[in-house]
Amino acid sequence: MLATVMHGVGDVRVEQTVTPEPGPGQALVRVRACGICASDVARIFETGAYRLPIVPGHEFAGDVERLGPDAGGLEPGMRCTVYPLIPCGACDPCRSSVPHLCDAYDYLGSRTDGAFAEYVVAPAHNCIALPSDVDYAAGALTEPCAVALHAVRRARVRLADAVAVFGAGPIGVVIGLLCRLAGARVIMLDVDDRKLEAARRFGLDEVLDARGGADAVREATGGKGATVVFEAAGVPAAFRDAAASAAKRGTVALVGNMAGEVTLPEAEYSALLRREVRVVGSWNSIPWGLAHNDWSAVLELMAAGRLPAGKLVSHRFPLARVSEALALMRSGEFHHRVLLET
Repeated sequence: MLATVMHGVGDVRVEQTVTPEPGPGQALVRVRACGICASDVARIFETGAYRLPIVPGHEFAGDVERLGPDAGGLEPGMRCTVYPLIPCGACDPCRSSVPHLCDAYDYLGSRTDGAFAEYVVAPAHNCIALPSDVDYAAGALTEPCAVALHAVRRARVRLADAVAVFGAGPIGVVIGLLCRLAGARVIMLDVDDRKLEAARRFGLDEVLDARGGADAVREATGGKGATVVFEAAGVPAAFRDAAASAAKRGTVALVGNMAGEVTLPEAEYSALLRREVRVVGSWNSIPWGLAHNDWSAVLELMAAGRLPAGKLVSHRFPLARVSEALALMRSGEFHHRVLLET
């Protein structure tokens, strides 16, 4: 099979490799579409992976090709998306129905081979059937959309809340769309006018230049600040602005993977205390089969046409041109989700 293999930091090669065989409880999935996440780019060019060589990629959809022994609940040919986190099933978080916080998890694309390939092996119970109205491109975006939904749920967004989202990338836009579905007013902020224009195309037309910071949010909310603020940019300045934008007894939800050290001056820290701001972290998403799972909810919204995830795809590349796709994401050219197709 054709696969993108990472041999070291910055050393990525498209190679012919042996198609893996599914073991007990596993499925072999024929990958049809795989999104490239910013975390993939950072892993490939900056931080490295947990083991080498490795095939990156964790946002994907495809078809069940064949099953290993004792892999129940699936049929060959089934269209599916795949939850990339593989929980241990034995630790306290796993036993407490929060397997996304597993103490000893495996993960497709960073700890074990992922989906920048024609085929990938995954636990059968991690494979989730795609509704008939959800195509492979949208199915590949189930993972980032579920991450966004998990953040919205963690923040407890309510009807008529004033929500500010710092960062109008794909996850920020989905957060905005989900908050709007919940009946909230949504203000999108970014320093990139192209991303703000893209947000407008999704109907998120209340947009602000993030360089205006908390002052811009307060002006837009009559001096009160936002009821809920999402930091979805992963930038230290955005964190500080998000913290300062929250209303009294508001919520700041931390979503973006931070690039750089975060510091908070004493006065700004004190202001958080005095306004009784609630700060919550949001990590990954809750898989299918559990109460309030994020994946089934996202797929239902996609199937109903209420979450147009496929429109987030700005560029498509065949797998053999993965180097061009990665170069695009590292360039200054505008992109939202970049998709590899096989």
